Amino acid sequence: MAATLPGEADIDDGHGRGRGAGPGVILAGVNLPVAWSVLLVVTAGWNLLIWPRFWQRIAADPRSRDDAGRPTRFLTVHAVLIAVSLALGLAVGVLGVLTLF
Repeated sequence: MAATLPGEADIDDGHGRGRGAGPGVILAGVNLPVAWSVLLVVTAGWNLLIWPRFWQRIAADPRSRDDAGRPTRFLTVHAVLIAVSLALGLAVGVLGVLTLF
């Protein structure tokens, strides 16, 4: 018999296996200590506060544009790093909020 998660055993998919919460329920059955949830939310807040400020400094940096005013690799690389960091920060924040309730 396959291992089941807490709360899965009473749900049957017709093949003798628990099917879990399904795609409509996010993080069903996840129990995370409140301190960890708060840490995730604080981490998200930090990322969402710091990275836009860093973008302002990068955009104003003379290395961001060449003599013709086109974006340089310096700007492109930092734009990608900042976008990924903001996306991860948002994801961590959503997870933190979802695990609080």
